[in-house]
Amino acid sequence: IVIESDQVHSFYLKPVEKFNLPNYKPGQFLTFRFDIPGQEKSVVRCYSLSDAPGNDYFRISVKRIPAPRKKPELPPGLSSSFLHDHVKERDQIKVLAPNGNFCLPEGRNLNKIVMIGSGIGITPVLSMLNHLDKTGIKSGSDIWFFYGVRNGSEQIMKQHLKKVAEANKYLNLHVCFSAPGEQDTLGEDYHIAGRVSLDLLKKTLPGNDFDFYFCGPGPMMADLAEGLDAWGV
Repeated sequence: IVIESDQVHSFYLKPVEKFNLPNYKPGQFLTFRFDIPGQEKSVVRCYSLSDAPGNDYFRISVKRIPAPRKKPELPPGLSSSFLHDHVKERDQIKVLAPNGNFCLPEGRNLNKIVMIGSGIGITPVLSMLNHLDKTGIKSGSDIWFFYGVRNGSEQIMKQHLKKVAEANKYLNLHVCFSAPGEQDTLGEDYHIAGRVSLDLLKKTLPGNDFDFYFCGPGPMMADLAEGLDAWGV
């Protein structure tokens, strides 16, 4: 278990018995079945894999979901609280094989891609980015990665993203803070003050001739999908 931020922990999973883990496509998820004390039935949840395929482990990065801001009387996220507060290293948990259709396709040209992750929605697109970095971003590619959070206290994988960007000349990294804190420095901690939006994409990208992969809160996803469609993507 690795603490990525105050809200996000990464969990590295290995099989109890000796066998090779099934491979997966970048962007896919795992399905978990948790036996949570006080719950009459097992709780089933899905979490995106947050690292590249081909390792001897699976990794998920989970945000603790608090009670809604406007309804603090409601309980916090059941499974995320269980993972953060009760699951310890070497505990055994039940996991189904990887699944999901939101993933980089095999055998397709992957040299013109825009990946967008907002909040904890970074996890599946981070898997995609790590896969491209691991397999090698081809010369002449045009790869863009946008990561949006409120400020540095919510940011994860800061040094990792910086390292990947520095190692790949055809990768453009843009970290966006919608509400930068006093301790956050423009140009060092983040690149853009504001949310990841269609207007930002139009100002930043050289055009719309890209494959777009994005994940984040529902309203952001809906607005972006509608805007990209209107832009001719």
